[in-house]
Amino acid sequence: MLGALDRDADAGDDSYQRRQTRLAAVLLEQAQGSREAGAEQLDAFFAEDRERLGDAGVEWWLWLRSLRARGDLDGARAQLPRLARWFGEGDADTRILHALILAEQAWAERDETAALREYDNALQRAEQLGVPALIARVAVSFGENLVADRQFEQAAGIVGRASRWSREDYPCAILEARLFRALGDDASLRAALLRLRALAGQRPIPDFVIPAAGPLSQRPPEPRGNAG
Repeated sequence: MLGALDRDADAGDDSYQRRQTRLAAVLLEQAQGSREAGAEQLDAFFAEDRERLGDAGVEWWLWLRSLRARGDLDGARAQLPRLARWFGEGDADTRILHALILAEQAWAERDETAALREYDNALQRAEQLGVPALIARVAVSFGENLVADRQFEQAAGIVGRASRWSREDYPCAILEARLFRALGDDASLRAALLRLRALAGQRPIPDFVIPAAGPLSQRPPEPRGNAG
C-alpha cells in the first residue's frame, strides 16, 4: 500500500497532502496489527531535522512504534530527549500524544508503574478535552497492551471507556473484538464482529479477531504484545 502511494512521489516531497495520505495508510496498517508499517518512510522522514515541523506528532508516535516492533527498544528510547525538545510545552493535543508515547515506551520496558502513570495522564487529559479521536487513540493503545498481557479485568474497564465509539472508530471496534475473542465470549464477539464489519468497508478484518473453528475457549493464549 505504501509503495503504491509513494511510487510517483519525489523522495523529498513532504507536502502536507502527501504526508497526510501516507500517514493515513500507516495508521490503517498499524491498526490491523502491522506495527512495522511505514518503517522505511518514517526512518527517512526522521533522518532529517523535524524539530521545527510543528505537525509531526503522530509521525513521532508511529516511528517509535515501528522501531520497537523491529526490536530496537534502545533506539526508540534514544529518541526520547529529541522528542521532548520537539513536544516542548505544546498544546493539549500535543501533551496527550507525548504522554501516550512515554506510556508505550515504559510498557515495552516493563516499567508498569511509569506506564500506568503516563496512560492515566494521557487518558484523563483526552477525556477532559473531550475529543473522541484522542480518547480512542489512548484507550486502544492501553487496551491492546492489557489484552496482550492477559490483564483482562483492567482491559475490560478501558474497553468500556472507549465502547461508545466502537460503532464509529475502526481501531476501537478492533480492540473490542480482540478482548471478547481473548475472553472466549462467543456471543459478545459475534456482535463485535458485526459492528467491525459494518465499519470496515473495503478494509480487511485482522486475523487476530477472527475465531477459528471450535469453541473460542480452546484457543491458545494471545501472544504478549510489543507495547506498541
